[in-house]
Amino acid sequence: MINLLDIHVANLIAAGEVVDKPASALKELVENAIDAGASIITAEIKSGGIEYIRVTDNGAGMNAEDLGRSILRHATSKIKSETDLEKIQTLGFRGEALAAISSVTDLKIFTKTRESPTGYLLEASSGQNASISEAGCPDGTTLVAERMFSKIPARQKFLKRDATEGMYCKWLIEKMAVSNPGISFKFIQDGKQKIFTPGNGSLKDAIYSVFGGETADNLICVEELETSGSEEERVKVSGYISRIDDGRKTRAEENFFVNGRHVYSKTVMSALEEAYKSIAETGRFPFCVLNIKIDESRIDINVHPQKMEIKFSDEKKIYSAVYYAVRNALETSGGYDEADNYNGQSEVAITPSVSVADFSPKESAGADLVSARHNGNHEIFPANQIEFQNISDGYIKPEKYNLDLFNENTGDGVTLNNYKIIGEAFYGYIILEKNEKIVIIDKHAAHERIIYDIILKRALNNKKSSQILLIPLEINLTAQETAGILNIEQDLRKIGIEFEWRGDNILITEVAGEIADSDIAGIIKEAAYMSVEGHIEAGSAIEKLAEVTASKYAACRKAMKSGLRDMPEDIMWLADRVMNYEDVKYCPHGRPVAFEISKEEIKKRFKR
Repeated sequence: MINLLDIHVANLIAAGEVVDKPASALKELVENAIDAGASIITAEIKSGGIEYIRVTDNGAGMNAEDLGRSILRHATSKIKSETDLEKIQTLGFRGEALAAISSVTDLKIFTKTRESPTGYLLEASSGQNASISEAGCPDGTTLVAERMFSKIPARQKFLKRDATEGMYCKWLIEKMAVSNPGISFKFIQDGKQKIFTPGNGSLKDAIYSVFGGETADNLICVEELETSGSEEERVKVSGYISRIDDGRKTRAEENFFVNGRHVYSKTVMSALEEAYKSIAETGRFPFCVLNIKIDESRIDINVHPQKMEIKFSDEKKIYSAVYYAVRNALETSGGYDEADNYNGQSEVAITPSVSVADFSPKESAGADLVSARHNGNHEIFPANQIEFQNISDGYIKPEKYNLDLFNENTGDGVTLNNYKIIGEAFYGYIILEKNEKIVIIDKHAAHERIIYDIILKRALNNKKSSQILLIPLEINLTAQETAGILNIEQDLRKIGIEFEWRGDNILITEVAGEIADSDIAGIIKEAAYMSVEGHIEAGSAIEKLAEVTASKYAACRKAMKSGLRDMPEDIMWLADRVMNYEDVKYCPHGRPVAFEISKEEIKKRFKR
């Protein structure tokens, strides 16, 4: 039997596509304000927007008749016929936003046109019992949406913490503000003003207001590049980009706008990053605010319910325009002068400690560590017998290796635990002999896997070992990154990163000994990005965080890397871990740590 759904149920289904969280509702309301020609927009939220959202604008307003239609499904002032869909020039056009929002909130709309002597108020509760009355109000429109999903508990349980939902709302207003520098935006969260932009038409001033002076003052202007062709075919690219030596840890600060609409586009992202790589490889991602203008008939924005994705009729032309606009800006600005000196590492000061660590022989000489002499980047320990630390099932086990065996051998190799260390090739591969097989170990991949295991086991067994930082490390976060960290805050603490909140930023106060020399800011920002993108979820993030952390440690100065000479004791320690622990077979990314070549295979190669 086929049932014809009533309008209330239909609106609830539509709301599931259009409004999945407070930020989604806020986006639709602000877009309507922009489309209404507002020059001043104030957005306010309380309790992450779950309990309260208010958007006030000084736009065109509505008369009583239009106000009554505004919450009906498929009611819109933006399009009239199917031909209008071919050249959409507004942000909101589906005619579902207010209907969807009104079906899942208690909604009030105050509105007045400039021509009308009085204003009007519409009230509706969960899309029902709508009423309209006269009301005194200024020109423009104010919408108040309260108690989101209060009558739909099944939807409400999917919302995140108030602070997290609030950060999504702040992130949204940031995008709206920089994409519309001619509009003055104000964002208020729980009674505190978080964002204010002047609305003077200057993109640089909008960036300064939203992202701060440190970011804005170091940007490169992308002068408008216009492609050839007819007026309808032309593409214009302009905006601001960061210097190559001022890269970010993640893509979170790549901001793309097409005809004033914030969008996600792999084409634009790829063109931007390839332009940077054509100048210098840094391993970082640029900050950017790039505006792309194109004829509306050349794009399709009607491919996603929340209008975040976009399709171009000519992807190659868009790629080429963005690539050359960015590359030209980098080449003419000198924005890559310091690229060759870039190393991407951050310094973290930790308190001196005589306690042994359990992840590298360089820190495991017990009390002798503090009296170790230094030779370049390597530490020379005074004792022939060095005590190493191993971890298995969360417990530390001491082991001893006799360095005399390694230092004084006559070329026959060092025999340990039924295998023989023959040597090291290219300062990157340890060569062993065992049971008529040659074993070749990738020391960098093996070290990364060992660090991963230690971090993971400590976290799972609640045996973290943090060291207090002499100088706390403050990390500035974007609103999106803040939301990501809030989502996985407890998981970060489990892997040994302790921090305090400083407004929307964090202050790192303690770091696990295993990762003290790593790029802590990089770990935090990559974890935040993965959280926001949905690659890791709160409560189940430990393994992914351990993988990110191990990878960042593997990039730091103290990690064992291919192409660098390591101390004999390091090589012996690493070989023993790989040969005696079954779990050290693959690096955290799935690459093999070692492989074997049998004696028979070698003989076959020599045709014996």
